[in-house]
Amino acid sequence: MNSNILRQDAFMTCMIYKHRTVKLALFLLLALFSGGTGQAQPAVSSQEPALVPPPAESVKKNIVFDYKGNKTLTPTQLYSAAETDLKAYSNNGRSMTQVDDSAFLMKMAYRKIGHHFARVDYGIIEQGNDIYITFTIEEGPAVKIAALQITGHSAFSTPELLEYFYAGDTLGQGEALFIENQANGFNNQIRKLYLNGGYADVKVSGPTISFNGDRTRVTLHIEITEGPRYRIAGIKLVGDAPTAVENALAPLKGQLVGLAYFQRRKLLLKSVLLVEIGKIGYPDATVDVFAQKDSS
Repeated sequence: MNSNILRQDAFMTCMIYKHRTVKLALFLLLALFSGGTGQAQPAVSSQEPALVPPPAESVKKNIVFDYKGNKTLTPTQLYSAAETDLKAYSNNGRSMTQVDDSAFLMKMAYRKIGHHFARVDYGIIEQGNDIYITFTIEEGPAVKIAALQITGHSAFSTPELLEYFYAGDTLGQGEALFIENQANGFNNQIRKLYLNGGYADVKVSGPTISFNGDRTRVTLHIEITEGPRYRIAGIKLVGDAPTAVENALAPLKGQLVGLAYFQRRKLLLKSVLLVEIGKIGYPDATVDVFAQKDSS
């Protein structure tokens, strides 16, 4: 009886030992083929991999631009004013800055034709694969210049100065459109006119802008402080000048003295004089042109 029990115990012990040995061998094989991690690798399928749909952002959207409230400018003209930014948005840019800039450029297009108070807002609606961008426009009135007032001037008459601004429009009749950039640029035109006339210290202030009650008319005021006028007083040869050079310059001095003096003219005259002096055999000579103020 006891011998039978012992044999059964020995048999069971042997089976447990064999089971553990097989289990250990399997574990070692798995560790070998899994790179030493001890974890089994996923089985490789012989089937074709499933196609994964692209992310939603890469799907080409259909962009629709619409315009409301515009009468003076057509949709084509509005699109052209902001074409670069609108194309950038359409080409998967999707930047709100591009839409903001487009609205601003459309507003500036209205200002260029006298609609100083134009406003352009926008709204964006996305439905499925479509994006609708609607620009809502308040054109406002076309503002015309009721009057352009210029004070402080005596060297040039008012009509002479106004010619630089109206550029052919009816003077003082409220026919010229108010375009802010043009009004600001008028100051530079007046300043250039005075500088070329010898008024090196001129100051041009303004324009100050005053709108009427319904903002359809504007009055501009420009203040000019002319300052003294400078004229060419003489030509001076630097260093010892031979009599031949003095004699050659004498006719030129008579023609130049009294002309309006400004920096560009001075540089041009020096270049011409040096060429003339070089022609009579003195290429290394130097010359200067000097000015003086008109007596008040």
